[in-house]
Amino acid sequence: MKKFIPKLLLLSGLAMAIASCSKKDSASPNNGLVGKWAVVSDTTRLYDNHNKLIETDVNTDIKPTDYVQFNQNGSGSEQAAGFGATFTYTLNGTTLHFIKASANIGGVIIPGTAEDVTIKHLDAHTLYTIQATPDTLDINTIYQSKESIHFTR
Repeated sequence: MKKFIPKLLLLSGLAMAIASCSKKDSASPNNGLVGKWAVVSDTTRLYDNHNKLIETDVNTDIKPTDYVQFNQNGSGSEQAAGFGATFTYTLNGTTLHFIKASANIGGVIIPGTAEDVTIKHLDAHTLYTIQATPDTLDINTIYQSKESIHFTR
């Protein structure tokens, strides 16, 4: 399933918020979150009700200028596909809670969002995040979408 630009912006922002300078491989509020992170890869996998992989979508539109910036005060910014956005975030253990206000992108109003992303790995140079969400494709089947994003500093 193809993701559109606002979804990429949100997920990029989440992942970047998680990463920052850290000397440890743990993700805690004061350890490794603050900083600017470049998006390296973004892959979404869709699973059926039996956890069977149905589809893999690798985002090939990542630009060298795509990033997420996390500030010490819980605010941040992101740049993806030529569009920028701001957000706020909190980190509880390995869960990053990301809140983005609504935005006007090219005359299209994108509603605000609140999402949780799990930090799978965080060190001084690398951040891996994953976000799992249900995705209803038909009335009888609920699929699981898992998006993983890799960032570097």
